[in-house]
Amino acid sequence: VECDGTPVGTLQMPSLTQTGIKVVFQGPLEVTGPQKVWMVDFNVAESFGREAGNSGRWVMSPVIHGADFTFTGTVNLTVELDDGVEQPVGVTFEDYGATLDGDGGPLAADGTKSFEFVFPGDHSLDVTPPAGFTITTEPVLPLDISLASEEVLSQTVTITAIDPVP
Repeated sequence: VECDGTPVGTLQMPSLTQTGIKVVFQGPLEVTGPQKVWMVDFNVAESFGREAGNSGRWVMSPVIHGADFTFTGTVNLTVELDDGVEQPVGVTFEDYGATLDGDGGPLAADGTKSFEFVFPGDHSLDVTPPAGFTITTEPVLPLDISLASEEVLSQTVTITAIDPVP
């Protein structure tokens, strides 16, 4: 099939229905964490060919050279109160929000939040105070972080002041 074109034949993949797509590695591949995403790029020009004769069939045999495997990682956030800082009456850590690149939700009762299956790269981590309050933190938020493939990054944010909104 040509991209955005008219089909010019039937695509077949040897043994696809019996065993699926097979990838053979030159050595062992070990995944050590709970990663869920595995990205593989293959050379399209080397991976498709016409079957012999005039059958009109195309055969797909993916060819991968010098593969670089990338897996997701995890960011574990812990928010804590500095010495002498107390939560306002009626406020708990569950009233705070935590986001990674603008997506997230409330903290757990113990002030933690995990972001799993995060693609490697640069991200912005932030904590939002309960309505009606501002917070001062160390380090200063939002925090720029960088995550590597398979990395489990632990980040602690200490609240050094909680003030009502003027």
